[in-house]
Amino acid sequence: MILRSLAGDSVYMESFDVFDTVLTRIVGLPVSVFVVLGKKLTDGSMLSVSPVEFARLRVEAEARARHNCGGGEVTMEMIYHELGTFLGLSEAQRDRMMEWECETEELLLRAVPHAVEEVSEARSRHGRVIYVSDMYLQRSVIQKWLTQHGLWEAEDRLYLSNEAGVSKLSGRLFARILADECMLPKNLIHRGNHLRGDMSMPARIGIGVKPFPEGNLNRYETIMETQAASTGGLSSFMAGASRLARLSVGGTNKKERALSEVGAGVIAPLLTGYVLWILRRAQELALGRLYFLSRDGQILLEIARRLSVKLKMDIDLRYLYASRQSWHLPGITKIDTAKLEWICMKYDFLSIRSLLFRVGLVPDQVAEELEKIGLARPHWDRQLTPEEIERVKPLLREGPVHNLILSQAQTKRKMLTGYLRQEGVLEGVPWALIDVGWNGRLQASLAEVLHAEGGPVPHGFYFGLASRPPANRAGITEAYLFDHSGANPCLRISRVDYSTLMEIACAADHGTVAGFSERNGRVDRKLREERNTPVIEWGLPVMQKAICQFADHLVLDPGLVDLWGDLRPMSMDLIQAFWERPTQAEAEVWGRFPFENDQSGTGVRPIAEPYGLNAVIRALIGRKMGRKSVSFWQDGAIMISPPLIRAVLQCGMRMKGILRKPLQWVRHK
Repeated sequence: MILRSLAGDSVYMESFDVFDTVLTRIVGLPVSVFVVLGKKLTDGSMLSVSPVEFARLRVEAEARARHNCGGGEVTMEMIYHELGTFLGLSEAQRDRMMEWECETEELLLRAVPHAVEEVSEARSRHGRVIYVSDMYLQRSVIQKWLTQHGLWEAEDRLYLSNEAGVSKLSGRLFARILADECMLPKNLIHRGNHLRGDMSMPARIGIGVKPFPEGNLNRYETIMETQAASTGGLSSFMAGASRLARLSVGGTNKKERALSEVGAGVIAPLLTGYVLWILRRAQELALGRLYFLSRDGQILLEIARRLSVKLKMDIDLRYLYASRQSWHLPGITKIDTAKLEWICMKYDFLSIRSLLFRVGLVPDQVAEELEKIGLARPHWDRQLTPEEIERVKPLLREGPVHNLILSQAQTKRKMLTGYLRQEGVLEGVPWALIDVGWNGRLQASLAEVLHAEGGPVPHGFYFGLASRPPANRAGITEAYLFDHSGANPCLRISRVDYSTLMEIACAADHGTVAGFSERNGRVDRKLREERNTPVIEWGLPVMQKAICQFADHLVLDPGLVDLWGDLRPMSMDLIQAFWERPTQAEAEVWGRFPFENDQSGTGVRPIAEPYGLNAVIRALIGRKMGRKSVSFWQDGAIMISPPLIRAVLQCGMRMKGILRKPLQWVRHK
């Protein structure tokens, strides 16, 4: 479709579509309004069918009404005549249902973000504006809603298909407007979201068009809406919240739009589902306090604060500074196998300096011992080989280095204990800690510190667990999406790197916690950096704003929606759509995320980098294309690769997926 250029035209009037252009609903699609209405009718004993079944019957009644009038425009009375005939309703019951439908629509309507300003600007240019809608509702109802949301002035005009007997979709309603207003097509500009009714049809007759496709559900919101029935309507309210959030945040460029759309459409519903589960479990366990561990807990805490108010929950929500560096070392009372595994764990890069950093040492402190095993000063900053790591381990188990580590641990433990006591961890209030995952090591280290003080056994909530801490006194661990060590394994095989995705989703605006220090009788956290500058510059504020807007717009009214619907299948569909099928803009923006692959901060690189010809050759000969780091987004890297390389690699991925399905079936038999 080619839209007529507006440059140089003399414009005398501007018109606006109503629904999903200046007004929108806090659910995904109009059919979900009927589900909410069905729930109210069922709760009010006016209906004996399920809300979903009522919605289906309501849609079918409208279709029959349109068919009976030859495909023309219908009124609500005509629709409810059909519905009442099918359900055997009395006239009074039909009238009451129509009233309730209008009340439900009114309850669920919101002004489209920035619409009031745009309409006001158009009105200031021309003195009034025109509203146009293919709608079965009465003029008085729609005009009332426009007034309630600050969109209507006395001079404005409203054209409705059910009054005129013609529609936007046919183009004839626009012809009626031009005739009534005595205007030439070129003197009218129309803004709307419907591809045919608001864009191609008016453009075909010469009317200027300002498309507003952003008012429609995007691909992520469509996924949420399709699962409305299985989530008790909750995912439809999430689709509506996502649309309002991304329209609120908007974006002046491709980068900001990609951040806000994925932030509102993938990250926000994913994290919100996790937080809703946490709050429900806290309620079931009668917990009085939740500690959100930094840095992953920063955005989770913001979501929890918003949702707990909506749910009218009286619970103490706190932010607790934590990190591998600041908790693991104080938790060392002896260097057993588990502690040794953490100290020597290799991510993308492990040198003597980064290994000793984990236990609070620098190579100069133990230079003599390092020289004994062939790791003198020139070797301190290079990658360690597996054989060299094995040579380091005996130094950690016994001798001067071992003793120095235990001494450091004791000093750090005293300071951490003071911080925990100050933050109420030892007060006796039932509490749980909140983290993303993945092995519960932080909880195990906390348990060691608390055990030494005779404190409580911790309880942890996690997004996912790859394994559980081995120590019996580490406490209880519960996982939301998956628990590979328990009864809730990951529900689907996919290419998604959950740990990398969640580290991005839960990034914080401050640096990692290096430790704690006492000052003026108070224990304060010491941050490696006050500001997490690389992540902030990448676009963290835009992502977090989209997430918070989502939580603000999400409706959690038990009278309208099932608050505890299972959102995990929807979450995985959203994750897979983004991670395995990103758009080029998404891959370019999200692939630049500066990921820290080591707690020392020495290994930072983007999660997606373009593939070269070498990757194609490796793929063609049946070898792995290779990961550029531990946290690497393969599908994103393919999408930002040169076009020819991208095409070859995408074809290879599709073939691999086709072959993998029968193999999975065999594997599960």
